[in-house]
Amino acid sequence: AAAVAAGGGEALLDDTQPLVPSSGTICRVVVPTHYTRYENGCADAGNFRARVPNAQSTIRNLEDCEAACTRDPLCIAFEFFPLDGPIVNSFRMMCMTASASVPIMGSVDKVPIQGLVGEQFRDATCFIKVINCKADFGAALQAPVCCQQPEVVEEDTPTCPEYAPICQGYIQERQW
Repeated sequence: AAAVAAGGGEALLDDTQPLVPSSGTICRVVVPTHYTRYENGCADAGNFRARVPNAQSTIRNLEDCEAACTRDPLCIAFEFFPLDGPIVNSFRMMCMTASASVPIMGSVDKVPIQGLVGEQFRDATCFIKVINCKADFGAALQAPVCCQQPEVVEEDTPTCPEYAPICQGYIQERQW
């Protein structure tokens, strides 16, 4: 089930990474398997320009920009500007990321969840991180997984992250 709404985009990359437990605990959040690509800047749920505030000043290509977001478990999206990125400290940015840990203008309304519909924002392409999970964030052990499927939450069940807490669309052995 996708934990982050990203309808209408094109699936990009299928790059599953192993889970790594920390401090002997069992990791219950799965890393993204891909991004959804939009041929415009990132937008919030109301189709307003979303905040993607983290400048990645040393990144100069799409693959490194995607890798930077993938390495950061709190990164929820990134924008790539091959020619016309914003200027930060007199340096043209090509890669900007958005983190779930940084309040975005004090409002969830500016969180990037889709591509902007309408006039092209510079030469931006938006990539929304898709999270695969089987249970809501904080689901208790032995509780039912989401979507009325015949499974229960176990220690290794992938659960949704806190910034995208609700699981939707999971069908056992057929669909995340």
